[in-house]
Amino acid sequence: MHRTELRLLDSGNFEGYLDFICAHLGLSSKASVPDGTGELATATGYASFAVSRENAFAAFQWIAPSGDTPAVTESFFVTPQNSPARSGLRIRPVRESGNGDGGAPTLAMEWRAAVGGVDTAPDLRFPAFVDLVAILANHGRVVVGTSAALERARVLESEVEHLRIMLLEQSDHLQTAKENLRHIGQSPSFDQMLAPMFSDVDTLPSSEEGLGLEELPAWAVENTERIVILPRALNGAKKSQYQSPATIMASLEILAGPYRDHRLGRTSKAEFEAALAAEGLQLAGSVAPAIAGEQGDAYFVNWGGRRRFLEFHLLKGGGREPRYCMRIYFFWDAETERCVVGVMPQHLPNSLS
Repeated sequence: MHRTELRLLDSGNFEGYLDFICAHLGLSSKASVPDGTGELATATGYASFAVSRENAFAAFQWIAPSGDTPAVTESFFVTPQNSPARSGLRIRPVRESGNGDGGAPTLAMEWRAAVGGVDTAPDLRFPAFVDLVAILANHGRVVVGTSAALERARVLESEVEHLRIMLLEQSDHLQTAKENLRHIGQSPSFDQMLAPMFSDVDTLPSSEEGLGLEELPAWAVENTERIVILPRALNGAKKSQYQSPATIMASLEILAGPYRDHRLGRTSKAEFEAALAAEGLQLAGSVAPAIAGEQGDAYFVNWGGRRRFLEFHLLKGGGREPRYCMRIYFFWDAETERCVVGVMPQHLPNSLS
């Protein structure tokens, strides 16, 4: 279960906040967290941080267990001018679990005790970690390398999202394996084995509604003003084993329609997300640039005379089974205001595969 809390407090509690975060992450002391931005090894993995003691400013992001479900945890302490300091804590499990909040209530209670203060209005926005890093790098009057620090923050954010997706896929794969094990030994009856051999052809399910992949090349030409499907993606579609060609076509229509309209400011984010939800799709970063670089040309295409990174993907299904796992890798070309699809519908390799 997602948990988000915000509190107004005294800026004098900043050092107590740092003590709490460092103790929770298993760091030796708050002195081990320098001013600036970076990454630290913790008791359970790694944590990204942005800190300015002069401005009583800190932001942290890490992945750690929350009950039986790993969770992305974010926390911050900021001191705006002419207003009270505020601190926040947000815990987002990578997938919903029947085990409730896991360790979230305990962590939230310890955080409240450390920072003190009072709860804020529930409609206040919880700032993203990368936004806080950008504030520190560009507007915090702290010398941290500005553009380089911001780029590092973007890389860290991408790596966290990549790990979240990989954990989700591994969890789905594990669930499939459990189901397969559960059915071992449950052999079909003699009648069940004979049934497919003598079924009337007229009783078989009809094909899915909508366009099929055989119509994709023509569709791509007709929609070239809205979306670009590169030859590598078209070749991948020809070899597709994915069980639902209509889902692939619907996904491309979302990129050409609702997603493009959202990027151009014509529709809201909520409208775009509703289109995704209707097809059971997710939009996420593909992999961090550093990880992509380890895979040769897998995540790169030539477009407009340049080598371009396929930084996003639409996804449906977990694991690696090509019949049940769909990925559409693309980038947004701001110059032509279109998505450029480079690879589909197979899952590309990565360092966690």
